[in-house]
Amino acid sequence: MGKIEEVAAGLRKELKDGKYEPGVRFPSEYELAERFGVNNKTANKAVALLVAEGLLRRGRRGEGTLVKQTSVFPKMFVGYIGSTEHPYYAEVFYGFQQNALNHDCIACAIAPPPEKLGSILRKLKLSGLRGFACSGFGIVDTSPLPVLYLEDQIGSEKYPDFVACDSFQGGYSMMKEILAHGHRDIVMFATLASNPKRMEGMFQALAEAGMENPEKRLFVLTEWRNPDYHIMLTLRKALKQFPGFTAAATASDNIAFHLCRNLEKLGIGWQGKIAVTGFGKVQGISDWLPIATVDQHPFTIGFEAFHALMEMIESGAPQQKHIETELANTHFIPDVR
Repeated sequence: MGKIEEVAAGLRKELKDGKYEPGVRFPSEYELAERFGVNNKTANKAVALLVAEGLLRRGRRGEGTLVKQTSVFPKMFVGYIGSTEHPYYAEVFYGFQQNALNHDCIACAIAPPPEKLGSILRKLKLSGLRGFACSGFGIVDTSPLPVLYLEDQIGSEKYPDFVACDSFQGGYSMMKEILAHGHRDIVMFATLASNPKRMEGMFQALAEAGMENPEKRLFVLTEWRNPDYHIMLTLRKALKQFPGFTAAATASDNIAFHLCRNLEKLGIGWQGKIAVTGFGKVQGISDWLPIATVDQHPFTIGFEAFHALMEMIESGAPQQKHIETELANTHFIPDVR
């Protein structure tokens, strides 16, 4: 670090620490030169840097240099590629944005139509954004800018850098809870896009309980464009193979919601009889239906994602972090012991 930047860094810290209030006169170059042990030219160039950054402003003749603001805002802009319409993703973005603001940064939400994603990304690379968090768009090319994903895996697609919930732990813990309530006739529902680690956690818990080939109790929806229709087809398959199932563990609250609707369409009274569980603790589903679910802590995922993205921007270090999940509403699991 050269002398000019050294002096500028010291002055930035003094401004940030509140040594000077906005509007007051800033020390002259002569005072700064004496205090920092540099010549007047070096002090003047350091002050000019802070003027260019918007921290100081040159006053009218005789006023000297005045404090404009005590810190640069925003320090940088970062992007969030993903929809915020769904309550879960809105909470993720809220956490990401909150932490960005805590660090005097601005988070910009970007949700382009899939067919325009490529062209939008090419423009964003030249927009001044320093990096991206991404959810729901698969692998995206933002090079040379860093991108952090908000899931570690979707279907068979694995992401290199991420902050995500511990899906294996969530699935494992929920299945252990179902088993603890005496359930043994259990089925599971997922989609092709579900994180397979959730189901792997469930399989592990069932295997530990002595169940052979637990994967045979998993029913996968191959389509999701018409959820109710495809859930009904899949539910009928499950009922045909396991007509007396007492628990249905799903890979998401959305699946659980449509499963409950279709159980009712078939005239099956599930409340208090069949343990339906979700994954996500989504507002409007798990706080409305009497189902147990896994809280992924989306706010925390978004909050921690900002920290991880900053580390990628500053050092280029790879980031892989899992957020611990938590069971919620387990009192809705009926006891069949």
